[in-house]
Amino acid sequence: MPVCLALANKVDGAWLAEDLTWFSGAANREVRAPLRLLVTHFFNHQTHHRGQVHAMLTAAGQETGDTDLFLVVPRSSAVVRPSNHSAGRPCLATCAAAPAVSPSSK
Repeated sequence: MPVCLALANKVDGAWLAEDLTWFSGAANREVRAPLRLLVTHFFNHQTHHRGQVHAMLTAAGQETGDTDLFLVVPRSSAVVRPSNHSAGRPCLATCAAAPAVSPSSK
């Protein structure tokens, strides 16, 4: 199971409300932040890196084609929600970094 789907299967409101404390080498101090903010940052930051890769490929003369996921990922292999997803429960199963899971591969 892709890591993002495994994480999504465990996420609920109580978990997102918890804080994570770690030592940041960049800030050279202990940092504490809510998991809901860190999960959001995780997905937002990977978008930043995809943009960097796109810029490097373009600068190297490579054709990148369309990079909008809704245009690139065929409907038959679209990412699906975990089987235990319910309305009101956060869904993180749309992680673009994880391999797509089609309904036939569940």
